[in-house]
Amino acid sequence: LTVTSNKGCSDTSSVFIKVLKDPPVPNIFSPNGDGIHDTWIIPYLDSYPGCTVEVVNRYGYIVFRSVGYATPWDGKINGKDAPIGTYYFVIDPKNGRKKKAGYVDIIR
Repeated sequence: LTVTSNKGCSDTSSVFIKVLKDPPVPNIFSPNGDGIHDTWIIPYLDSYPGCTVEVVNRYGYIVFRSVGYATPWDGKINGKDAPIGTYYFVIDPKNGRKKKAGYVDIIR
């Protein structure tokens, strides 16, 4: 931004704006140990360091919870493989953006 007075004096200032990408949330992963899609990786979620991620099973019990998303969900519940099926998530970016909710399927 440059401002110039009617006497010809001017001043310039700049601001860096980081545009955060909306994380596309995959709706399937296969934690079967083959090295392909073994964890539920959510792209760009590392741009939201204070975000919360909660995953619940069909009964509404929390099976995974994270503040930040430094470690993606590995499809385990208390150290054991989660059953094949549909799980439901809520992601709260905690930065004024809307919460994101949906489902993720585990296949093996």
